Amino acid sequence: MGSLLAWTRVEGHSLMAGDADGVRGTSGDGLWTLILGLVAVALFLAARFARKPVLNAVGVVPGLIAAGIAALNIANPDRLARARLEEEMSLTDAQWNQVASSFEFSATIGVFVVLLGALAIVVGGILAVTQLRKG
Repeated sequence: MGSLLAWTRVEGHSLMAGDADGVRGTSGDGLWTLILGLVAVALFLAARFARKPVLNAVGVVPGLIAAGIAALNIANPDRLARARLEEEMSLTDAQWNQVASSFEFSATIGVFVVLLGALAIVVGGILAVTQLRKG
């Protein structure tokens, strides 16, 4: 769900019309986290229906990748705004730095929801691995 929400709030004059609540995750890395989340859910469901608990453990991998993507976007909230702007025009690093200096970027709820969801996937996979060792 977090992939569909705003990940970055841009304070200052609007660069991107129509995004009053910020830049949505689906404008960039959110597409990857959405796909990774769906892959993890598919692995967990396959593990349940095929009775192959090892697939639960494999579900940790997409969770770790999604957590890394979310952490990267939390640490660099301007990343998504830059990707969105570069869809419309080509920018050099110097041009981006000049544009970005006029704005403040902050991470918003969507990227934190993705991080929590990814960590839940990782914890679920780890718990599945401990069950494999007991079994």
